Amino acid sequence: MHTMHILLVKESRAGEKRVALLPEDAEKIVRAGHRLFMETGAGEFLGIPDEAYQKLGVKIRTDFKLNPQIFHDIALLIRVKRPDREREAEEWKFFPAQMSMLGALDPYEKNSPHITEYRKARIQAYSLDQIPLPKDHPMNMLAGMSHITGRLAMQDAWQRSSRVSISTILLIGFGTLGQSALKMARELAPQASIYVTATREAQLEKIRAKKASPILISKDMPLDQQKKILSPYVRQSDIILSSARQSGQKAPVLIDEAMLQSLKKGTVILDLALSEGGNVLGSKHDAQIDLAHGAIIANISGYPKAEPLEASQVWSRASQTFVELFSKDPADPLLKAGLVS
Repeated sequence: MHTMHILLVKESRAGEKRVALLPEDAEKIVRAGHRLFMETGAGEFLGIPDEAYQKLGVKIRTDFKLNPQIFHDIALLIRVKRPDREREAEEWKFFPAQMSMLGALDPYEKNSPHITEYRKARIQAYSLDQIPLPKDHPMNMLAGMSHITGRLAMQDAWQRSSRVSISTILLIGFGTLGQSALKMARELAPQASIYVTATREAQLEKIRAKKASPILISKDMPLDQQKKILSPYVRQSDIILSSARQSGQKAPVLIDEAMLQSLKKGTVILDLALSEGGNVLGSKHDAQIDLAHGAIIANISGYPKAEPLEASQVWSRASQTFVELFSKDPADPLLKAGLVS
């Protein structure tokens, strides 16, 4: 094992209260022999003062706005999400070459220069959500975030809808997020027809057992064929949640212009795969688009922000596990699967 200088930074995106390392996991990193530093105020949104980290051996560094040199001598930077664009556009200029960075880094976000900036800074950036992991792996923060996201996204779609009654719901994707959304949909609309896409025949009975109707769409099908199967369900739905994605791949555009034009008035679509490029043509990061015929396309990137402590517990365990594996073997193929620069 090699020891490192590690920096936990303060989140700067609006509304982001999660913390990538809680004190209990920070202590494990210090005990392992690493020198752990923290940008002042990193835990304040959860009510965790700097002193809670300091007493465990964590060293505090000044806020980036006051001291852009906080990255000096750092081998691994840990964060939850990319910072706000103002900070992001500046901080990469101060990254030491060969530094590594860990977080959920939106490698497929459209029209964003941040991955190019990482490459210019000559750093290795690991997007934690791009590493393919078993659901119960301690580094799989995506499963925990998806569980929270599915529940909150369905509630959000329900509130955005202008319909007096919801009769038809379409869930595109039956991963952890889709399963959580299905459970909430059934609670909100006991009598609604709920359709759920499946990519494997083994999923069909699981969907039926949850009182929903499966739509089998193999990942091996040509995209045009997948869209042809989906089209009639899109046309009749009141709420659509789309989360079709695979680690390390750009999300397929499954709802195109023709399908958008066919939507009923008042249909709400939430594109939850936008960090990987998006399933819905024209969807935008953290924005609502009101279509001319009264339908809505929306994206919210941070539903788990609404439950920051639970989300931080999942994230912190994942960060600490990454440090443990990375310090043993930085060339571990599992970790390298998350490299985006």
